[in-house]
Order: sequence, then C-alpha cells, then structure tokens
Amino acid sequence: MARHLELDRDGFAAAESKKFTFSDRLENHRTRERRLEEGRLDAGIGWIGALVFLAVVSIAFLTLIYTFGVVVPPGHMGVRQIEMDTGIGPSKQIYKTALEPGYHGNVPYIATIHILPTTWIPVHFNREKGRAGSDAVEHPPLKVKSRDGVPVEIDVTIMIRLYSRSTLEEEESSNNGHGGPANLLMDVGMTREQWFQTITAATNKHLGESLKRLNADDFYDDEKRHKMVSRGERALRKSLSVVGIEVGNVLLRRFSYENDQIEESIFKKNLQQVEYVLGVTNRKLAEEENITAKKLADIDRQIKVTTKNAEVQAQAMRQQAQAELVKAEAEGEAMVAIARAEIDQKKAGLLAKAQGADVFVARQLAPVLGTLKGGVVSGIDPYDLEGWLKRLGVDGITQAGGAK
Repeated sequence: MARHLELDRDGFAAAESKKFTFSDRLENHRTRERRLEEGRLDAGIGWIGALVFLAVVSIAFLTLIYTFGVVVPPGHMGVRQIEMDTGIGPSKQIYKTALEPGYHGNVPYIATIHILPTTWIPVHFNREKGRAGSDAVEHPPLKVKSRDGVPVEIDVTIMIRLYSRSTLEEEESSNNGHGGPANLLMDVGMTREQWFQTITAATNKHLGESLKRLNADDFYDDEKRHKMVSRGERALRKSLSVVGIEVGNVLLRRFSYENDQIEESIFKKNLQQVEYVLGVTNRKLAEEENITAKKLADIDRQIKVTTKNAEVQAQAMRQQAQAELVKAEAEGEAMVAIARAEIDQKKAGLLAKAQGADVFVARQLAPVLGTLKGGVVSGIDPYDLEGWLKRLGVDGITQAGGAK
C-alpha cells in the first residue's frame, strides 16, 4: 500500500513537470512570433520611411531645378555648361548640342545655361561711324595696301550666324564639318566681344590678304574685284566654321583711297578708258545702223519685187483661167452642137425610114421654100426629097433608110 502511494506521488510529480515544460515552450513560441512580427513591422516602417525620404528629396531636387530654371527666348539657343563635377551626375563639360527655345531646368552653382543668338547678325566695317542699325555690330573699315603700294580703305558687311550643333566628328573624313556652340565657348570665349574680335581678326586676315592682290586701279574692275572678294569669302567661311560661326554673304560696299589725288588720277584714267570705249561703241553702233539700213532697204526692195511678181503671176493666172474658161465654153458648145447634130441625124434617119416621110418633109419645107428668093433652088420639085437632100448635103440618107 505504501509502495503504491509512493508510485502515485512520483507519477503526479512527473506529470506536473511535463505540464510546466509544455507551457514554457508554448510561451516561448508565442514570444518569438511576437518578436518576429515586431521586427517585420519595424522593417516595413523603415522601408516606407526610406521611400518617403527619397520622394521628399526628389521633389526638393526637382523644385530646386525648376525654381532656378532658365527660359531660352525665341531667336536664341541655350548652351548648358556643367561647372562642377559632383561624382553622381554629368561630368564637367559644355554640351555640344544647343537647347531649343523654351523653359529648361537648371541647378545653380552646378550648371549654367548660356543664351546665344541664332538669327543672322550683320557685322559692318564702316569708314563713317554710326551708320549701322541697333542690331548690327560696327567696326572700323578694312585697311589694305594694294599690290602697287596704294593704301585703300574698304567698307564691308558680313552676315554671320552661330551654329546650333557641331558636325566635326560626323564629317571628319571629308573636312566639310563645322563646329558648334561648345567650340565657340571653349575656343573663342563666353562673351560677344570675344566672338566679334575673332570675326574681325579673321576678316582682316583672309579678306584683307585676298584684296591685297589687286592693283589700285583693279578695284574699279568689277570682275577682278569680285574674284578676290569671293576668294577671301571662302577662306573666311572655312576659318570661322571650325569655331561654330557661319558666314553667309560678304558685301564690299565701298572702297576709297587715302590719297584723294590717287583716286582723282585713277578716275581720270578710267574716264579716258570709258570715253575711248564709248567712242568705239558709237562707231560700232553707226556701222550697225548703216548695215541695218541697208538690210532694211534690201528687204523693202525684195518686198516690192515680190509684190510685183505676185501681181504679174496673178494676172497670168487670171488670163490662163480666162483662156481655160473660153476653151471649156467652146468645147461645151461644140459638144452641144455635135449632140444636136447627132440628134438631128437620128431624127432624119427615123424620118427617112418611115413610110411617107418624103411627103411630110416636103410639106414641112414648103413654107420655108416659099420664102426663098433669087432662084436658088429653082428647077427642083418640092416633093422631090432626094433632090433636096442632095442639095442640102445629106445625100444617101434615104437609100440607107429604104425610102424612094
């Protein structure tokens, strides 16, 4: 009995021990689940916070860009320059392609947008100041010394425009490419003064050197002057296109000599040449007028001869037509007479064949014969048809017809 009680106590203690162990495990499991859930919640909150922070930073960055943006007006282009290398964006550079007119975002202190004109700009080299408009650029005239040593001042106008993109890399093999705004800003400078200094220097170099090949009096020769201007224009266009400047047309408006006596002497020389050419031209004109007058006289004479010949031919044709008409009428009358004779002959033949025809003819001839005078048909019986026919020249008809 005591042993059984002892066994019961041991079993109850073991059961209690097992019960506490299961409860502890269940509690530990629940604690771990709760901690995992709390960790997931903390991680989710962290990701959401990071996303919110990134969105806030992005919005702030975009707001900064568009708050300090630049408007490129019509007739201009924008050139973006990255001035600071941040390590996470574009490196320090000047973009080769220009921005079109409109609003463009920009980050201050990191990038700058330069505004450049895209319209044609006239660049004047004038002897007289203040003659150019407000939109034009004015410089002193070109001063060159002719091949024979005469100083000449030249007024020139050059139309220029800035390229919006570079094609040097695209057409490197053909040598026909041109620079863009990046070449202009890097190789020439950032200011208009630097651009126009480069244009002035290139104009004096290329156009001036080309015009120096002319003599003083060659400037009055349009062909020679135009040839040298075209040559200098090609060299100037090639030189400026490399730095992104397009040259349109070059117009030489006026030239003058520093010494008025030289100009006067050249003017007199040219005047003599003009007078000589005018005299030669007048002589040629007089010769041409004489030749023309002779040709007109020949033409008038030919017209008169042709008219007379035409009248003679017309008269001859009218006479020929009249003769043909008379001939046709005579032939017609002859044909009618022949036809009538044939008809009379046939009638006579028919009458001769008919019985009693001689009596009928005699009766028909009696009134006619009664009117005859002078004894032309005397001694002939009126009823002798055969005798009358012989006398009238139709002998033999009655025999052919069988009448006696």
